[in-house]
Amino acid sequence: MRGEGRLGSILGAYAAKCRCSAADFEAFTFTPKPPAEVHQADVAVVEPKALTDLLASHAAEVEKIEGVFAEKRREWPDLYMADLEKLSDERRVAGDFAGYNAAVEELERYMSTREWRMSDGSNRALLELQERHVEKTQKYKKDHDDALAALNARTISTMQNLLSKFTRENDIAAARAVNNELIKLTGNP
Repeated sequence: MRGEGRLGSILGAYAAKCRCSAADFEAFTFTPKPPAEVHQADVAVVEPKALTDLLASHAAEVEKIEGVFAEKRREWPDLYMADLEKLSDERRVAGDFAGYNAAVEELERYMSTREWRMSDGSNRALLELQERHVEKTQKYKKDHDDALAALNARTISTMQNLLSKFTRENDIAAARAVNNELIKLTGNP
């Protein structure tokens, strides 16, 4: 028998007790082999349905948030030009030629270039209109960023709950898949 020493004597004693030969146990002798090198990329990670559904829902919400922001960005130039037209009419009716002229010149300039540029401040009414539009575009961006942050916080919280659940249930493959997505979303390993 191969197993000599302590293991051999244990196997021999067990063989005598169960009326079989020690040779019958040679097939069960363990010879350690070095582990094959496994790369993370070689291991297929199957995403659990709960995670797949969460990611699909997250992606749909991101698309919706981005769509709202894109629509506001598309609408903004028309709103700005409409406000410039309104300002020029107000200034004309008030008999304020300088105000009227400043609004018309800015409207013509913007229509031809589509480039945003703050006025030099020489006309207070035009400057105030532009400041309102700066605030409006900043609010669009803040609303967009806040909506994404809230969505990400909800998704991260749900992922952390899934990670805990799968770990408790000893579904390590599912926990690993959730953890990988958490790392992608948070940037933290």
